[in-house]
This record gives sequence, C-alpha cells and structure tokens, in this order.
Amino acid sequence: AARGGFLDRALRDMRKVAWDRGPVRLGTYEKADGTHVPMWHDSEVAAIAFAIQNILARRAEHVANHKASSMAPAAPELPGMPTGVMAGKKCPECGAHAMIRKDGCDYCTSCGHLGS
Repeated sequence: AARGGFLDRALRDMRKVAWDRGPVRLGTYEKADGTHVPMWHDSEVAAIAFAIQNILARRAEHVANHKASSMAPAAPELPGMPTGVMAGKKCPECGAHAMIRKDGCDYCTSCGHLGS
C-alpha cells in the first residue's frame, strides 16, 4: 500500500534487504551451458521476494503458454546443496558468497562465474 500498488518495485526493493545471519539459499540459476547452480540471497526477506517474483513470472508464462495451447514439461527436482556460510565476496551471477581470487581474476567457486 505504501508503494501505491507498484508490486514490481516493492519486490525489487525487498531483494536488496540484507541481514547479519548469512546468506539464504533458495532456487537455482540456469547458466548458458544448461547447468544449474544454487541461488544465494542476502536475507530471508530477499529470498521471499525472489520466490514471489518467480511465482508471478510462472503465472505470466502459464497464461502465455495457455493462450498458445502448449504446455512445457515441469523442471526436474535438483538434489539439495549444502547450506553453509561461505567465505568470499558476493557473486553477481548466483549470489553466493564464494568469489575468490584465482589467476588474477575473481572466480565464483559455486557457479564458475569469472570477473575482472
């Protein structure tokens, strides 16, 4: 109500909320090569906002697919990943705090993202 009904903006703001209890794992990110890596969020509030955004995106996709009369098969469940606080900076791709310095470049040990 404080945002005047701008749900998208409110959810984006919620995704920026951080806390001191460490990252929260929720969902996966599909890389260009088709592999799935876990997504890490800065707080439970950010994880909930991510979940709501995914629900809304799936509903919009379902409506579009329903109009086209073609339903895609459900994504397979992926095995759980260990949930511990990892050392390192936050990865811009998957959100895990797993960025290390490797061969002079930033490297994410969770998803393999290469930075500068």
